[in-house]
Amino acid sequence: MSKFFDVVQQAPYDPRVHGDNRPLTTDSFSAYLQGGELEAFLMQTVNARDHHELERRVKEQSLLLMNPHKSRNKDTKINRMELLRSQRRSKGQVTLNSRQKRQLGVYDIPKDSQKYHLFEPLHKLWTGYMNDVAKNISANLLVEKLLKADYHGCILTVVKSKCPSLVGATGIVVQETKGVFKLINRNDQLKSIPKVGTVFAFTFNNREYQLFGSQLSFASSERAVKKFKPKPTVDL
Repeated sequence: MSKFFDVVQQAPYDPRVHGDNRPLTTDSFSAYLQGGELEAFLMQTVNARDHHELERRVKEQSLLLMNPHKSRNKDTKINRMELLRSQRRSKGQVTLNSRQKRQLGVYDIPKDSQKYHLFEPLHKLWTGYMNDVAKNISANLLVEKLLKADYHGCILTVVKSKCPSLVGATGIVVQETKGVFKLINRNDQLKSIPKVGTVFAFTFNNREYQLFGSQLSFASSERAVKKFKPKPTVDL
């Protein structure tokens, strides 16, 4: 059977099919086969014994000359995405991208909700969460857990920063993005503190821990599943 495919792949160009110098395509080659040219070509190329064997194997069989699935993968993916969008539109669902969400202020905290006392219960929840994280584990394993921990509700204090005006800023973490911690202080002021170039500190179980923001430049959901590698830390 492999000899047959070698013969088919070496089929000569037929100007009666093309009429120009275009390469041989599936449609034109199908016309070439239907015209009876293949049988004559095989009779000239293959001996009689092999010809009868090939005829027995190939007769009334479908031959796949190319892989249509591979060429349609991209189109199939695009069609599937368009179908999903149309189904959402038919159900009245609208999908927003990140830019549209920022423009609409989806993640903005309303002014009347920027109150420190409203987030004190969140801090209590975070304390309970950290108690579960640090339960029955060694100090070395706790450090690894702190890299992946969620800090929403944690009271962070800026101890070092490339921006001197940020040093001493403290508050409860109400939002965390890839590059920013948003803290609300006791004066009901919401401040955005960049992670890069900043060292944060927090207290847990009467011990102080420091976080190098430059090594936490990930969203909390990404950091929770990321595998960290040891890296040298350059002091500010």
